[in-house]
Amino acid sequence: MATGITIPTAGQPIDVKMMSEMATAINNLAATVNANPAAVSKIDNGTTDGPKESRTSSVKFHAFVVPIAAGNRKAGETIAWNANLDFTYTPVVVATAVSNVGILAENDVNIVIRNTTPTSVSGNILFNRDGNVNISLNVIAIGIKQ
Repeated sequence: MATGITIPTAGQPIDVKMMSEMATAINNLAATVNANPAAVSKIDNGTTDGPKESRTSSVKFHAFVVPIAAGNRKAGETIAWNANLDFTYTPVVVATAVSNVGILAENDVNIVIRNTTPTSVSGNILFNRDGNVNISLNVIAIGIKQ
């Protein structure tokens, strides 16, 4: 019997427990899809590339962590981040910051996804407070597998 994933509040980082719940739900979904390969899923990536519908067995969920170099950051400072992907068409991507130490400056950042292609995603992190930070990004990409 499937159980739901706890819905985070707006701005809440995705932590290890939530990533584990998502992975379990995805594995349960994969088992269901394999039992019914004719099922169809809709993916709207906001672009014109790729199909809007595909066999659910062709959908790929990719969750990973992007480490960000720790260091002293100034308010207004922006650093770039990027990661490699492996999809047929541009996937839907979400990213959230994870505070690895829990200091105030780590808890006041903005994550922007600048560019997403089938093979990469890139963005910026804007620091809103001065301080020594140690953060990483949890990234989830959903699309059509190659």
